[in-house]
Amino acid sequence: MEYYNSNIKEKAPFVDSSGPWLIDNGGNRFFDSWLGSGTLIFGHEKIKHSNVGKMLPETSISNLDDISLINNLVDFEIGSFGIQTSGSSAITRACRIARAVTNRRLIALIGDFWHGSEDEFLFRHNYELLSDGLAISPGENYVWFETLESFLAQKNCEEFAAILVEPVQGSNPQSNIIKEVVNTDIREKIKENNILLIFDEIITGFRNNYGSSKLSRKCDPDIVVFGKAIGGGYPIGVVIVNRKCTNIAKLRKIFWGGTFSANPTQLELMINQLRKLERLDFNLINHNLERICQYILENIHIESLGYRIKRSNGFARIVNPNEKFIPSRGFLVKKSESEIKLDEVSKEKNIYISKNRLIFPSIFNIDNCINLKK
Repeated sequence: MEYYNSNIKEKAPFVDSSGPWLIDNGGNRFFDSWLGSGTLIFGHEKIKHSNVGKMLPETSISNLDDISLINNLVDFEIGSFGIQTSGSSAITRACRIARAVTNRRLIALIGDFWHGSEDEFLFRHNYELLSDGLAISPGENYVWFETLESFLAQKNCEEFAAILVEPVQGSNPQSNIIKEVVNTDIREKIKENNILLIFDEIITGFRNNYGSSKLSRKCDPDIVVFGKAIGGGYPIGVVIVNRKCTNIAKLRKIFWGGTFSANPTQLELMINQLRKLERLDFNLINHNLERICQYILENIHIESLGYRIKRSNGFARIVNPNEKFIPSRGFLVKKSESEIKLDEVSKEKNIYISKNRLIFPSIFNIDNCINLKK
């Protein structure tokens, strides 16, 4: 029997976890550089909540005392927000809202995008499908542009409902994608064409400060989507919509539902996570990322295997400049010799590197955890 999973290594022998550690069936501890694809800033914790055994279908958001924490996630005035069971489904909801608000169909995707695993996003820049079995043709509704400038230079901008972009791209870490948006004239041009700006902060959120990234706060997006860190390992996606779009959305017929979305357990875990994130020292997170990357460079010698590390916005990725970039999530591909060697050396050094080679820091003292050499 084959076990198909996503980024955990095939036949990974991990049976337990604690803090920053993964523990295998022999009792050996491995420092977890992946942290559940970035969901576990506070490490591997036991989930404790008061709603165990109280699986009500939904909880009224007005009953939550700490909902004001949501207001601090973005800089714009929030008109509404919705809860989904994953970041991927939250992205789909954000696009649905944008189309309903603007009464347009097309969504622009920028750069080396990776917006989750819903069918409509599983294609490469040349519209080659990333998976068999898709029931749709993504290129009909989503149009790719290499840069934001190339999108704005075209003549039919008014046909687009929204620009969907990661403020700092996660699968191929880089922060030069939307720096032009900070320019007031460009942001005004987007508004004048009634194009909404959707920021995918599923990876980038809570990496260098509370809530959305510093760069996105300067760009005045219309819709922001969070995931991963906001759930602390629990499956969740959050869509936050500004006041203007919310007022229009009220006049439209938009499906907002989803099984288990906004159930009591999910909401309580989210609020508890936000309380912890609000108190987090993000300077420590950034310091720990640098120390992890330094350790990997000095002890695993990835450069001799043809790899290097790309850092941005509080996370990083081990990349091979000679490989064609493919968002490597959930694909069954044969490992190269360099990948096999990377696995072997990292195992010897008791550090876990995921299949997609993304690196996320936790709050733990990295020097103590992996015995960095001074």
